[in-house]
Parts: sequence; structure tokens; C-alpha cells
Amino acid sequence: QLVDGWDDPRMPTLQGLRRRGYTPAAMRLFAERVGISKQNSLIDFSVLEGALREDLDSAAARRMAVIDPVKLVLTNLE
Repeated sequence: QLVDGWDDPRMPTLQGLRRRGYTPAAMRLFAERVGISKQNSLIDFSVLEGALREDLDSAAARRMAVIDPVKLVLTNLE
């Protein structure tokens, strides 16, 4: 058995996306960007990730850290 069900985070379903941490606002933004069509089409996953990133940028502050810093000495610097 590879997945636990339709709500497994590895599945590209709405329940799977919710368990992965995608917000409802990000899913709505994705739906607005893709639009409605009568034709079958393939949408790149980066469009969905971009919608999530745009939604979370306003809500979550980004931080960076250096886990294992290395001391660096600069010479001949004017």
C-alpha cells in the first residue's frame, strides 16, 4: 500500500493539499488563475505552488539562519 487514502498528503486531491498545509485562500487564488474551460488541460504544479507562496507571503514572515557558520577573514579589502 503506497498511500493511506485520498487525503494522503502525497495525493494531488483537495484533502491531500489541505493536509499538506495549503490554505483555502491559496486554492481559491489558484482556481481564479487557472479559470474555467471546457477543454481538458494540464496545469503546471508550479502555478499552484506560486499561489500558495503569494498567499503565505502576507501571513508568514520568512526567516533565514546559518546552521553551521564558518569564520571568514578578508584580506586586501579596500
